[in-house]
Amino acid sequence: MKAAPDALALMLARSWGLLDDTVRNTLGEREQLSDAGADNQTLADMVEALRKLDPTNKLVIGYDTKKIRPEGQDAIDRVSELLTAGKGGLTDSPRRWLIEHTTLLDKTDLSTIDDVAAMLRRRGDEAGALDIEDGLSKARELLGISEIRVINDFPLALCAYGYTRTSRDPGRTVITPFPVDERGKIPIIAIGAETEALWFQLDPKRVIAWLSENGLASETVPSTVEEAWAWLYAEIPGLREAPHEPSYYQREAVAVRTLLHTMSHVFLWRIEWSGFSPSSVGEYLVPGSLSFILYANRYAETKIGGLTTLFEQRLNTWLWDAVQAGRECVYDPICSDDGGSCAGCTHREHNCMSFNRELSRAVVYGGPTPQVSVFDGIALSRGYWDEAWQATPAA
Repeated sequence: MKAAPDALALMLARSWGLLDDTVRNTLGEREQLSDAGADNQTLADMVEALRKLDPTNKLVIGYDTKKIRPEGQDAIDRVSELLTAGKGGLTDSPRRWLIEHTTLLDKTDLSTIDDVAAMLRRRGDEAGALDIEDGLSKARELLGISEIRVINDFPLALCAYGYTRTSRDPGRTVITPFPVDERGKIPIIAIGAETEALWFQLDPKRVIAWLSENGLASETVPSTVEEAWAWLYAEIPGLREAPHEPSYYQREAVAVRTLLHTMSHVFLWRIEWSGFSPSSVGEYLVPGSLSFILYANRYAETKIGGLTTLFEQRLNTWLWDAVQAGRECVYDPICSDDGGSCAGCTHREHNCMSFNRELSRAVVYGGPTPQVSVFDGIALSRGYWDEAWQATPAA
């Protein structure tokens, strides 16, 4: 999929909401039309024979239309148009984050708010359906979160390539790989599993507006969502880098990653609503698609269903409880004056893939940023959740 022609444009179109079918299906249909194999040649010969008998036959017209405008071409052209206008380009191969995002959309079992609301109505629970729909409405209007989904089969693997010590003495800790096998390769012992996860995605227009209001971007907010996605992709290259190669010095990219990371930790701080402790839930950030994923850190064949139940029955309550609790720290005002990030609020003891880097309550509530960061302690006048915090008492 990564090496296929037009794969980058199709993956971007899929992640930006411009392509309804899966990327794999779209690439397959395009390949069939361009492939000169025996089966496709037979189809072409049959169409030509039919054309001689009935040139206006709908099968002939349909075949010609697909040859001229193959599946997904409208989406490819729109992505090219958006990136040309935004001075971007489609010369790179798809990066890891984009492949991951596309794979989650195309190959996992997803449940949306609409799916759950329909299920609740079938059960006769109209109040529950209205509550979860209200939760999504508030999330979009006040929290700047455009989508919240459940991934019922989030792929997870626990891998070990060695061991760290040969005795109880911590001073003798050394990372030692397992002995190489007959091929000269270091074996990796892995346990694969599928677990439940919650997938959050921010509104790109709201993110650009937030950057602009804080002087982190000079761009006027695009009028459409697709134009906003294209601007972020073209103008903030630090967001589309590989997860292990982040741009720590591009301020706009750091700001967006800090926003995603802080929101992830704020929600994890109140994850007990699911029945899981924060240490039992992992996080995964996908900055290029303004996404973060909270997953049950389990490697068993069975699923407890805590995150799914939280999504279906307590989403509204959990979101607003997290918004309220996340604004405070036991070490305030010292913590808030020093950047709003410490062990009393945003830091996690376990399972932080970034080791508590790029965190600040200032990005969601406003205020001073950390001194030792790309922000140099500047005060953000606009928190991403300003409207949400002001609306909370009346909610």
